[in-house]
Amino acid sequence: MASVGADELHWYVAKTNVRCEERAQASIEAEGYTAYVPISIVEKRHNRTKQWQEHRRVLLVGYLFLGMPADQRQRHWGVIRKCDGVKDILGRDTGAPLRIPTSEVTAFMEKQALGDFDIRRRSSVKRQFTVDEQVVIGSGPFADITGVIRDVRGRHMCEVMINLLGSLVPVHISERELRKVA
Repeated sequence: MASVGADELHWYVAKTNVRCEERAQASIEAEGYTAYVPISIVEKRHNRTKQWQEHRRVLLVGYLFLGMPADQRQRHWGVIRKCDGVKDILGRDTGAPLRIPTSEVTAFMEKQALGDFDIRRRSSVKRQFTVDEQVVIGSGPFADITGVIRDVRGRHMCEVMINLLGSLVPVHISERELRKVA
């Protein structure tokens, strides 16, 4: 992706040709724009060799997110439509491209970074915490706040529900930063 932050961009959705999401991403980025294709990692066992293999799968088949700086969004959309692998830009009946909220795109990016879309075999590592267990956050901005574990995620991450400003808020925290309530 380009060096511009995701929050500084206006986001749109581009429809791609069949199995051309990553080719379209490379072509769009070569034109100087930002493109994001959500990917999930699927772990499967090979039939013949019985070895576990990781496969990259496109999460939104036939689509990708297109990020454009606010000052360049009036640039001719034909440049994007001519990119290799791009079929069209999703838009309104008026022909204007439909803008996607930045929060939706960053949510996809965060979930992908946390491994929420990944399908992997169960780890043989014994988990330190279980769902519905009370914990205290040991460090970071939420230090010494008590919460309840709602989900135990991949790579030793936990989703903890904490009371923040009068409402329950989910927070993703590493197991290393948590300790059990005595």
